[in-house]
Amino acid sequence: MKRGRYQRAGIEYWIVDLDSRLIERWLPGDERPSICAERVEWQPAGFDASFVIELEPFFAEVLGPA
Repeated sequence: MKRGRYQRAGIEYWIVDLDSRLIERWLPGDERPSICAERVEWQPAGFDASFVIELEPFFAEVLGPA
């Protein structure tokens, strides 16, 4: 329900799967998510630089070694 509302509002939506150590990335209009297992990159409107998360070191820091 939340994903549908976000998509209708034009909002990008991420689902962080801690067990699988990946991110489902839903863009407005997507019927299926992009699965990010190595890195996720996001560039907010109006900004020149992207926000990048390398997922392996991120999850290792947050959850400990795989």
